[in-house]
Amino acid sequence: MWGLRKSEFGSLMMWWEVGKAQIRVFCQQYTSKLKAAVEDLETSIRDLELGLQRDSNPSAGQLLQKKRLELSSFLQERVKGALVRSHFLEIKEMDGTPFFFNLERSVAQRKQMSCLKLPGGRVTSSPEEMRDHAMDFYTDLFGGEQCSIEGREEILEGLPQLSPEEKAALDLELTLEELTGAVNQMASGRAPGIDGLSGEFLKHFWGVLGADLRGVFSECFRTGSLPVSCRRAVLSLLPKKGDLALLKNWRPVALLTVDYKVLSRALSNRLKGVLEMVIQQDQTYCIPDRTIMDNIFFMQDVMDVCRAHGVNVGVVSLDQEKAFDRVDHLYLFSALRAYGIGEGFLAWVGLLYNGAQCLVKMGAGLSRPIPVQRGIRQGCPISGQLYSLAIEPLLCRLRSKLSGLSLPASCGLECPPTLSAYADDVSIFVSSQRDVQCLQDTL
Repeated sequence: MWGLRKSEFGSLMMWWEVGKAQIRVFCQQYTSKLKAAVEDLETSIRDLELGLQRDSNPSAGQLLQKKRLELSSFLQERVKGALVRSHFLEIKEMDGTPFFFNLERSVAQRKQMSCLKLPGGRVTSSPEEMRDHAMDFYTDLFGGEQCSIEGREEILEGLPQLSPEEKAALDLELTLEELTGAVNQMASGRAPGIDGLSGEFLKHFWGVLGADLRGVFSECFRTGSLPVSCRRAVLSLLPKKGDLALLKNWRPVALLTVDYKVLSRALSNRLKGVLEMVIQQDQTYCIPDRTIMDNIFFMQDVMDVCRAHGVNVGVVSLDQEKAFDRVDHLYLFSALRAYGIGEGFLAWVGLLYNGAQCLVKMGAGLSRPIPVQRGIRQGCPISGQLYSLAIEPLLCRLRSKLSGLSLPASCGLECPPTLSAYADDVSIFVSSQRDVQCLQDTL
């Protein structure tokens, strides 16, 4: 058994990486055999149908029916794969094979990048030139950028902090129970990472692999680095609004390996228990028991109260280009320390970013690995919480500098409302030119 060969490798991480590679090869071989079996069935069915046209034979008819049922069973499995790739959420009892294969092709065509505008203004449809441009674009986007030490220290001053008990709870070593909970939370039908292994695979074999993966993570914690496959994300580019010949109008979603996501989800579960201690009520993104509906209702209530009491109010919306992708890692970890988060938990989170790389998916190929020196991965379970923690110092500064709206005491608000935030969507309430000037000075 593979589990008995750990001593043959220099580390648990290497044993785990080689094991995943062998599983992938086995799955590819199995898929090839299935494809050959489907082709054999289709050939047999055609031969039987032709034979029955010449001579009606009851036994041949029964065999034909049996072959058709076998083929239908194989095709249903292929339909499930097409469902995932076409983002279809539900299937009723129907013969959906042609429909879903066509839907899969339609979705793929919408995601297909046909051309890109290069920096000089020339438009190209050459796969090589498009891939080179994507390499340059994301190398620049994810490249390190000097962050002002004085500015960082100033904006992180005076943040709310965790209690010693909360800090100690975060610093504990991850348990098998926590990893099991993370696996059980994984959604089905998600695209796999670069190793090709799905969440369904890990769920099915968790009883066999769980303790070993915990051992791998413990070794990673001691060495400060994840296995190579876990450090690499495939960037799948999804179209946004605007000119799709511009690469900035494509959203990079990181396709991460399933073992990476187990670690990230376990850390996310641990972190979410303390977020409301350091993030104020007017920010809701990825905070337990808060949703974007809180922002919507809050904005509506503020507007209604202002109209009812004749309060002048304006709303300034902050636009942050590539907000997730530009978060400086040094700033992020400085912010986490400023909240009182301990070095143990910081080391766990650091595993997610130490030596991180991405490969851009362009057409049927991948770019060369690109170092990720800044940015929070969209597609990582803990990324939303980290972004909320990263932007909260700015929101704290805005709350302290702006006067907010002076509303009647009957509204029941403890302090004048200043802003409403959901991820990088931040709406600022202003009631005078002084507020506008103060906002400009703060930003």
